Amino acid sequence: MAPPAHAPGQPPTTPTMPTKDPTVLQAPAHRTALRSPLMLAALVLPLALLGGCVTKPKAPDRHSETRETLPKGAIRMPQGVDIRNVRLIERGERVRVYTALVGIDDPRDKSLLARPEVMQGLNITNSQMRRRFMDTIARTRRLEVLDNSASVVDEGSDLVVDAQVTQVTQALRPIEGGVRVSQTSVRLSVQAKNRLDGTPLFVGGLEVVGQTGGSTGDREVLRPGERETDPEVQKRLGLDYERALQRAFDEAVKRLSNAVRPMGKVVSVDGNQFGMLGGQAHGFQGGDEVVVFRATTIKLPGGKEEFASTRPVAVAKCEGAGVRTSQCVLIKLSPELKPELNDYVVLSDYSATGTRVD
Repeated sequence: MAPPAHAPGQPPTTPTMPTKDPTVLQAPAHRTALRSPLMLAALVLPLALLGGCVTKPKAPDRHSETRETLPKGAIRMPQGVDIRNVRLIERGERVRVYTALVGIDDPRDKSLLARPEVMQGLNITNSQMRRRFMDTIARTRRLEVLDNSASVVDEGSDLVVDAQVTQVTQALRPIEGGVRVSQTSVRLSVQAKNRLDGTPLFVGGLEVVGQTGGSTGDREVLRPGERETDPEVQKRLGLDYERALQRAFDEAVKRLSNAVRPMGKVVSVDGNQFGMLGGQAHGFQGGDEVVVFRATTIKLPGGKEEFASTRPVAVAKCEGAGVRTSQCVLIKLSPELKPELNDYVVLSDYSATGTRVD
């Protein structure tokens, strides 16, 4: 039986530390110190900083994203694809347009309140309006416009555009308080055809209308007592006609550039990027969205070649548009196809008309 810890009636004694036995090996002091958490942290931290025991995270690889990670889905094939424009890719050219604009001063149906001498004073002449129509096409930077005022004939063009003002109406409509407002309309008929074979660009032709007077801030207002023959009123009516005519030009050119689009060809593929033969000289611009497509061709009677089928492959954005080449980044893939060398490229609906391709 173990003896009691202390004698009865005596206070408990404080235990004494055992004396070192020289025959027993003692742990070295530095091993005892390692048992301290603080000392352990002090040793591990420098090792971590030096990379001795801790694996450093790898820097992200900017080339790690591949085409496999891109969203996939159905891609709509844009319009404006013409095999006759493929030859322009190798030549580094845009579609050349020869324009002719007639009937500005004497359309078949005309009821213009502004007098001819007023139009002359406002520089709204036939030659100036023809030049403005050409400039409207040139501002798109998609097409090359031939200057028909410098003895250039349509033989040097790819596309011949014949536009004619067929109707001009201008009237004053009364509203409340004896106030009258102007309403002006200009109708423009456009015929466009391929110069080599006469194929029409718009089957049945194209008619567009430019109008003013549709809203409060878009019309000339005649206050009570003002007459349409007053010089100042005549000037305002002439400018109103000019706006309507320019709107007709804008709409016609919008339809034209939608139907005739720059094309390119894939010349290199690297992950989710590709290079294309196609740049500013072809009508592309920095920031354009394009559709990559694969095509098969067929020869028709007479030796004429046409696209037999076109399959959209991918959608890409081309931030870097050079003079003749561009660098593009894929943003969407077809579920079955991937871009390959010699695939064709065409401007997307989004860049041509502001409608997103999906």
